[in-house]
Amino acid sequence: MTWKLRILALLAPALLVACGGGAPEEASETTAARRADAAAAREAHYASQPSLPPAVREAYERGEISQEALDARIDAGEFEPFFVTATPAEIPADLTWEDGSQLPEFSAPDARKGGTLQGAIQDFPRTLRRVGPDSNGSFRPYILDDVVMGFGQRHPVLNDI
Repeated sequence: MTWKLRILALLAPALLVACGGGAPEEASETTAARRADAAAAREAHYASQPSLPPAVREAYERGEISQEALDARIDAGEFEPFFVTATPAEIPADLTWEDGSQLPEFSAPDARKGGTLQGAIQDFPRTLRRVGPDSNGSFRPYILDDVVMGFGQRHPVLNDI
């Protein structure tokens, strides 16, 4: 063995120990503490964001309300928080999930259920930019247009629900 390999063989365990940190229990406790701190900071940030009514926001944007006046109203507690972090204990006990499976079918009774929706784009997206060179390719609708998810829709046949 050359002298360089001997030094490396002697120093490798010391380097690994130095880079490895503490015991696995300490690492998991540190990770849990960091996650708890991040969650607390996130909740504090979102709790500080006020829900401004549209009339107040528009008056502020028009310059009719100054930043100082708006801050004073926020500090006075005039507005509700925009974000509220709830716990599982706050979910109503009588809450039931409705998936619409009890509703009548509106398609042909012999239609095949399920399947795969397939689509194609004309070319590989050259960029994910929304503005600028190559931003108006065939991938544009997937970035800008087709991004709304319809969570609730009316039944196409029943109008009373």
